[in-house]
Amino acid sequence: MGDLALSFLTEADPGFEARLRSLPPEPFAGPGYLRALRTASGAEPAIASVRGASFECSAVLVVSPAAGDRGLARSADYGGPHLSGGDRHAAAARSGLDALLRTQRVVSEVTVFSPWSSTTRPVLDAWGARPEKAYCVLELADPDELRRQMSSGRRYDLGRAERESEATVVPFDAAAAGRFGARYASLMEERGASERWRLTPTYFEALAAHAADALVAVECIGTGGGSAVLYLVNGPRSAYLHSVRWGDSAGATTLANWHAFGALWQAGVCEVNLGGGVTTDPADSLLAFKRSFGGEVRMLYLAGRALEPLEHERAVRAGLARPLPEGSVVA
Repeated sequence: MGDLALSFLTEADPGFEARLRSLPPEPFAGPGYLRALRTASGAEPAIASVRGASFECSAVLVVSPAAGDRGLARSADYGGPHLSGGDRHAAAARSGLDALLRTQRVVSEVTVFSPWSSTTRPVLDAWGARPEKAYCVLELADPDELRRQMSSGRRYDLGRAERESEATVVPFDAAAAGRFGARYASLMEERGASERWRLTPTYFEALAAHAADALVAVECIGTGGGSAVLYLVNGPRSAYLHSVRWGDSAGATTLANWHAFGALWQAGVCEVNLGGGVTTDPADSLLAFKRSFGGEVRMLYLAGRALEPLEHERAVRAGLARPLPEGSVVA
């Protein structure tokens, strides 16, 4: 495409992992986590890159099968893009990525922008990104400072939980995966969650097999219940992955997260993406819980792109894809 160099590497290609490690570290784009996703779902990790004379743009994607030899791409959750050389090249970079994805028979793409990806106005405009909802990013500090940052209510819950419960950082091995998966399934059943949020035992087994070194897992047990949390780690950055709670777990979730923050701090993590709420409501209770730890509230941007709109609609009707986000671009 003109003077642009296009590259599409899959996990099977030589140099994939080296290229992945050369990109800015994203917790959801670590090699172990991507292998776990492939094992559990069959989705293929890939790196799409466009290089011009004075810029380079890369996106870590997860490509799921659609009809025939076509694929459905999404960014590794909170995964990109990463643009170097100046945002004045955003439109050229996006155009190059569109051409590249077409050569790979990709029919649609969904991008979830991370706290550490390019989110300047030229980039958001080139991707057709829209604000989706608020989320929190916590800058880690020593325990005393972190405790001071909490809301007074969260500090009270933490103090109570420290007296009534015990939290332990555990290796996320097959046994821990089994415990977490069973509790997660029970919680989803209790809440009547949609299929989108239900995760199979295979998924948690794959995390233990491929991503254990990139996970911080904490289990908190109290007298009448408990909680467990999982955080992904990639270099100095981390992201909340999953949590469960059971029984009378007052304060247990606070204590589990507190111990996770301590383990992340000791591991050299500087920032944690806590994610957002269950809904887009600014008053969402889960978002309020995350904000109470003292993190910075940011806006999550989401972009959808239909490269082959009719093929994407066929995939939706076949149950292979979800409808693209509102306001998605037809490229």
